[in-house]
Amino acid sequence: MTSSNRVLVVDDDPDILLAFTDILELEGHEVMTARGASAALALLKQEPRPAVILLDLVMPGMDGWALRDQLLTSAELASIPVVVVSAQGVSAREASSRQLAGVLRKPVDLEQLLATVARHAPTGRDPLTRFA
Repeated sequence: MTSSNRVLVVDDDPDILLAFTDILELEGHEVMTARGASAALALLKQEPRPAVILLDLVMPGMDGWALRDQLLTSAELASIPVVVVSAQGVSAREASSRQLAGVLRKPVDLEQLLATVARHAPTGRDPLTRFA
């Protein structure tokens, strides 16, 4: 079971976790954060699951690609859309083979972030009206 507006943010940088939490909560999302892949896996065992995962690639221990590969092996977790948020480039081949729902490049454009999350975790608000 997923919660329709819940977002899981996975990043090892506490400042990014805080910034994404503040921005997404202002838009009406319920936000879960994990400071690494292992913490994310622990959170994903709980119900309700997130509607979308924002995933950094470069993290100590298990990196984002390893986490995504693990998610794809689980029937319950493979269907959760994953959007990579990274300063690293991601090729179209990588995105396709890992079944990514999107890729956002750091530093993240706020409008792109909100629009991408709204596609997978709608709150009933127009994410772009804040900037009009």
